[in-house]
Amino acid sequence: MKNIYEKLKEYINFDLDLTRKIDRSEIGTCLNMFPQIAEIIDLLIGKIDEIVEQRNEAEELKAILQSSYEGIEAVDIHGRIKYVNPAFLKITQIPADQRLNQNIFDKNPDGLLAKVLKSGKPFNNITTQAPGSGKECIASATPVHYKGEMIGAVIVVSDISSTIRIVKELEKSKSVLATLYDKLGNAHYSFERMVGNSRALQTTIELAKVYSESTSTVLILGESGTGKEVFAQSIYNHSISKRGPFISLNCAAIPQHLLESELFGYEKGAFTGANQRRIGMFELANNGTIFLDEIGDLDYSMQGKLLRVLQENEFRRVGGNKVIRIDVRVIAATNRSLEVMIKEGTFREDLYYRLNVLPLRIPPLRERKEDIPALVEFFIRKYNLKLGKNIVGCEENAMEILADYKWPGNIRELENVVERAMNLTKRTIIGTKLISQLIFTEKTSNTVDENDLIPIAEMEKILIARSLEIFGTDLKGKKLAAKALGISLASLYNKIRK
Repeated sequence: MKNIYEKLKEYINFDLDLTRKIDRSEIGTCLNMFPQIAEIIDLLIGKIDEIVEQRNEAEELKAILQSSYEGIEAVDIHGRIKYVNPAFLKITQIPADQRLNQNIFDKNPDGLLAKVLKSGKPFNNITTQAPGSGKECIASATPVHYKGEMIGAVIVVSDISSTIRIVKELEKSKSVLATLYDKLGNAHYSFERMVGNSRALQTTIELAKVYSESTSTVLILGESGTGKEVFAQSIYNHSISKRGPFISLNCAAIPQHLLESELFGYEKGAFTGANQRRIGMFELANNGTIFLDEIGDLDYSMQGKLLRVLQENEFRRVGGNKVIRIDVRVIAATNRSLEVMIKEGTFREDLYYRLNVLPLRIPPLRERKEDIPALVEFFIRKYNLKLGKNIVGCEENAMEILADYKWPGNIRELENVVERAMNLTKRTIIGTKLISQLIFTEKTSNTVDENDLIPIAEMEKILIARSLEIFGTDLKGKKLAAKALGISLASLYNKIRK
C-alpha cells in the first residue's frame, strides 16, 4: 500500500521535471486498486501534459524572438520592461541590466511604448531614433490584450541606418553616373522620328541611311539649327556600331587648352590638379561612335593631333607614354565652310580629306518649307506637355507667315518662336498677330541697333522695308505687313509712295 502511495505522489508532484511524459501503464495497478480516485488522477495527468506543452510552446516562441533581426521590447500595463531580445539590445546598444525591470516612463517617456500605454492605440511604421544609439529606425508599437483587457504593450524596431547609408551612397553614384551619362550622350534620335516629308529631307535621310551601313568617317555640313546632331544620332542608331557607346562633344563649348585632355584623357600628375587618371572621350567611345560637333572651331595644333587619331587609330593620354589603340567611328559636323578656312590657312587640308570621306549636307529650313506645318504641330505637342497647355494649332494666316519666313536660325529658331508664342498666348490657338510680332521683332532686332537714335521717319522707313522683306511685296504680303505694323493697307501704300 505504501509503495502505491509513493508512486502516486511521484506522479502528482509538480516539482518534478514536467518535460517527462507520464506513462499511464505504470500506475495501472494503482488505478485498479483505487477506482474512486481514477478520474482525479487522470485529470491531474492531463493538466500536467497541458502545462508541459504550453511551456514547450513558450520556449519555442522565446527562441524565435531571440533570433529575430528586429528589436523587440515588451512592457506590462504599468510600464515595467518585461522583455528585450538581443536584436533590441544591439540596436540600442544598451545593456540588458539597464533595461529589464526598468520603467518605460522613466527610460523613454516620449517613446512609442509610453504613448501606447497612455492612449491604448497602436502606432505603425513610425520613423524614429533608437534610445541610446540614436540610430535611424522604423518602429511599430501595439497594445497587448488578454481576455479583453490590456495587459501591456510591445514594440518592434527595425534598424534602417545602414539602408539610409546605402541610399546616400547610391545617390552619390547616381550623380556620378548622370554626369557620365551626359558625357556619353543620349542617342535617342532616329530616322523614323524625323519630322517632314519634303523631297530635300527625304533625299538626305536616304543618303544618311546608306552612310550608316559603313564605318567610314562622316562629315555633316549644315547651317546652325538644321539638326546636324539629330542626323549624327540617327546614323549611329541605324549602324552596326550601335552596340557600342555614342559619345558627343561640342568642340566650340570647351576651351581649347582643355580640349586635348577632354578628348584623350590624362594621367595622374600630368598637370596641377590632376589628382587621378581620367579617361578621355575617344577612349570612352572605343568600339562605338564619337560625334565631334563644331569641328571647324578646333585650333590648328589640335587639328594635327586629331588627324593622327584618324590615321593611326591610336593616341596617348596627356602626361602618359602608353599608346592606346581604339576602334572608333568618327562623325564630325560644322556650320562653317572648311574649304574657305583651308584657303585662309586656319584649317588643315589633310584633316579635311580625312573627315570628308562621306559628306552629308543638311538642307536649311527655307529649302524644305513644306515641312514647317508638321514641325509646328510637333513643337506644339511637345510644349503642351512641358508647359501644361492645351493649344490645338495656329491660325491659317499665322501658318502662312511661318511658311513665308526665311528662318536664318532654321529649326532651332522655329522651335524658339513656337515655344515663345505658346507661353504668351492665352488662347487655345496661336494667333496671326502674335506670330507676326514675334518674327518681326526677331528680324528687326538683329538689324536695328537699339542703342542708335534716329529720326522716327527714318525708323518708319526701315520697319516698312523690313516688313515687305518678310511678308513679300505682292498684295497678300502687303496685307500681312500692314497687319503686323498695325496700320491699314491704304496707309501702308501711302507710306510706300513716300
